[in-house]
Amino acid sequence: MYKNILFDVDGTLIDTEKPIIYSLQKVLREELNIQKSYDDLLFVLGIPGKYSLEKLNIPKDKLDYILNKWSYTISLNQNKMKLFDNMEYVLKNLYNKQVNLGIITSKNDEEMKNEFSPFNIDKYFTCIVTASDTRLHKPNPDPILKAMDNLKITRDRTIYIGDSVYDMKSAKSAGIAFGLAKWGTPTPNAFKNPDHSFNKPTDILKLIK
Repeated sequence: MYKNILFDVDGTLIDTEKPIIYSLQKVLREELNIQKSYDDLLFVLGIPGKYSLEKLNIPKDKLDYILNKWSYTISLNQNKMKLFDNMEYVLKNLYNKQVNLGIITSKNDEEMKNEFSPFNIDKYFTCIVTASDTRLHKPNPDPILKAMDNLKITRDRTIYIGDSVYDMKSAKSAGIAFGLAKWGTPTPNAFKNPDHSFNKPTDILKLIK
């Protein structure tokens, strides 16, 4: 039985894929006259926004402006984001069972404030590690190790649940189990032998039975 469950945010707790990618398409088109297809931008899911823009070869002198404009455009589409079905029910049950809950996300502090806090589920989490908290990010182990240190928990009873290959690599490099959130991943065939695979959020509750 797992005593410590760590979660990714986008594509795991919250359905944000379309607002994130549509917003980036809009900003690239309007600000830089860059046209990218939806599939071309799927790689941005699961890594910090700044890294995503660097991979798109955005000029360094425009990087911060484009990043802020992207974040702002996402915030305008807050009404298109939603918790995945039964997610709060799952979190409440885990919390009531005294499972240690944490978040490791590639969002920075400002993005979490704008895109996560409005869902009012912060109360279930003892620890939240954002891209603002570590120098190295997923797929490196640093964010998970920081969360484990903050929570004072051990590897053997800890699992990280996410929807991207970056999440799985981060969990494996930190030496903990990984659970695939199949409901949120755009690339289910990219995962080789996750420790656990969940078709729907309520499947997570089987971890504590």
